[in-house]
Amino acid sequence: PGVRQGGGGCGLKTGESERASLLPACLAMNAAQKQVAAMQLKKDPECVKVVVRCRPMSRKETEDARQRIVEMDAKTGEILVKNPDADAREPPKPFTFDQVYDWNSQQDYVFETTAQPI
Repeated sequence: PGVRQGGGGCGLKTGESERASLLPACLAMNAAQKQVAAMQLKKDPECVKVVVRCRPMSRKETEDARQRIVEMDAKTGEILVKNPDADAREPPKPFTFDQVYDWNSQQDYVFETTAQPI
């Protein structure tokens, strides 16, 4: 089993066509919820689990008025990526992972629920 984690940008300047990196950034959870998250990753010890964490935008990204183009749903493990140059009617592209952590996640929590059970 493996867990891959890294940092990546989650925002772009308005009008830029480049995409934000979708590398591994949690909602506040109680102990029971942490235990459930850890158990989900343990279901099949022979499978590689893909965990994504989106970091918060940096001060420079905020100062540059960059927009977040990534929405994350920790309950479903889904990430929605919006194309900032597309027509407003174009739906965001969905990507599903074993577990996702948003820009509010804390490093210790990510470790406790992903790497420590391994």
